[in-house]
Amino acid sequence: MQLVAKSELQRVMTPNGLMGIIRRAGVAAQLSLFLFSLAVGAAAQDNAGTTPPQLRGVGIDQRLNNQVPLDLKFRDETGQIVTLSSYFGKKPVILSLVYYSCPMLCTMAENGLLNALREVKFNIGEQYQVVTVSIDPTETPEMALGKKAVYVGLYGRPGAKQGWHFLVGDERSIRALAQAVGFHYNYIPETKQFAHAT
Repeated sequence: MQLVAKSELQRVMTPNGLMGIIRRAGVAAQLSLFLFSLAVGAAAQDNAGTTPPQLRGVGIDQRLNNQVPLDLKFRDETGQIVTLSSYFGKKPVILSLVYYSCPMLCTMAENGLLNALREVKFNIGEQYQVVTVSIDPTETPEMALGKKAVYVGLYGRPGAKQGWHFLVGDERSIRALAQAVGFHYNYIPETKQFAHAT
């Protein structure tokens, strides 16, 4: 154990001593952090007007109390032509807009939906329905059937097969539905993918 003389302790505690150095280092660190945050903020301001063209207009708007156009026609997972009115009006409906060949966000969103639905006591098909619609007009009922098999299987409750619907459609119907619910997306021809929010 080392004893420190009182005079040595007083020297350390002076503004020019160790404590003064630590205090000045702390102030310098705070000032550096403040200046860094100003620089980041300025860079963000500079970049705010340079949104990549593929992402312009992409987002989700809340459209509370908007009516979904129930006369829009789609094809279900069996290839049958259906209107949205087939699903709306009888029970509550959860609507999800994705595309079945999406390499990232759509699968994550559907997995998140699946996990949330597993936590709910109510059962798909009994108390409510789920309608998943592809935003890609090139996707087929066979692709929808494949996704349905995966998600209904993972959900694992009776009645889900009759209550979780996977639809595909033409550009006009998809755009009309997306516009009605405030779902804005862009197709990127270079990557053959859709830029969309989740």
